[in-house]
Amino acid sequence: MRLESDPVCGEVDLTATATELARLARAIADGEGFISSASASSPDRNTLAGVEVRTAPGSGVRIALDAQRQTLVISGDPGSRAVLAENLQAMATAEDGGHLHIDYFPEHPYLMAGSLPLVVNSPHGGMPAGLYPELAVPGGLGEALAREAARHGHAVGPMEPVEGFAPAAAACRVRGKAQFAVYATNDDERELRIEISADSGWPWGAFGSTDSLAVVAAILHEWCEGASIGQLRRAWTLLTDDPLKAAPPGRVVSTAWRLTLERSRMIRLGDAELAEALYAQPALRVFFPWPSHGQFSLLSSTADPFHNELPRVIPTIDGLWDVVAEGSAQTRSRVLGARLSAGEAAALVAANIPAGSGPAIEGGWPKRESTP
Repeated sequence: MRLESDPVCGEVDLTATATELARLARAIADGEGFISSASASSPDRNTLAGVEVRTAPGSGVRIALDAQRQTLVISGDPGSRAVLAENLQAMATAEDGGHLHIDYFPEHPYLMAGSLPLVVNSPHGGMPAGLYPELAVPGGLGEALAREAARHGHAVGPMEPVEGFAPAAAACRVRGKAQFAVYATNDDERELRIEISADSGWPWGAFGSTDSLAVVAAILHEWCEGASIGQLRRAWTLLTDDPLKAAPPGRVVSTAWRLTLERSRMIRLGDAELAEALYAQPALRVFFPWPSHGQFSLLSSTADPFHNELPRVIPTIDGLWDVVAEGSAQTRSRVLGARLSAGEAAALVAANIPAGSGPAIEGGWPKRESTP
């Protein structure tokens, strides 16, 4: 088992075999035990020594980090622990890949407020095998790309992992300061997302999306042979200069959310906790996430002219959030809630979606024709 703490996203990533996950599930159900991490012999600032399970009074499960001991602590009452144990056991026995996101949101069925977000990776890799069957190989996406290129007589060189992603979900090839990265993180539809940085290391080089591993391998081969960003864009029309332009039709909003939650440097990023809380509200996922100047808006269009119908979330000086309803020519803006937690602010926005709003349209908001 491997445990990694991500101080930027404020979550812990857990990767384990099916046997290790089943053992952890049993310990959580029993309310006691310590499961050591494979990195315990050489921990660093972000790797953890293991998971400790405790019984605790009260209602709910709390997931916390004991920074001094570099240990993840899971505690709670028997009923709540049993639910979490069942979820982990289901992940251990499932035949497909995927991720289990254990994040608190208001009225969560078993997690306590303040619990540390935990991402549990399937023993079978990052994505369901039905969507990405060729990625179910020991080396994941990198090996699958190398094999596909070899089928066409090409060599793409050594592929490297992408920090924060399972091998089945992402891989990259480095050439000097430039990087060719591929992601298979969409678990709703098959999609291989391409991000190519410039030779200077500037991240805004080329972006693309396809469902074909052969196409990705062909583009990667040309890049490895020295093709420039401009040459690649001219040869492959699927490549663009913007990650959202590269999103398949009908998936701009979902792509924007995925990049936001993955903390991609290719998109505007707001507060991570607030973004997670907003996304945890299903009714808000159909709107376009738009953080700006510390605020967070959910828009009804994905391009200029933008259209905002929902309340905005605005930071306070003490780290909390205000929710403000937009004004109009006839009405003034008004504060719906003040000094709220991220979860409370997200719930309030969801409760104040105007009738008839959403889902967001792709492109700019249509201009009304003036009345003569």
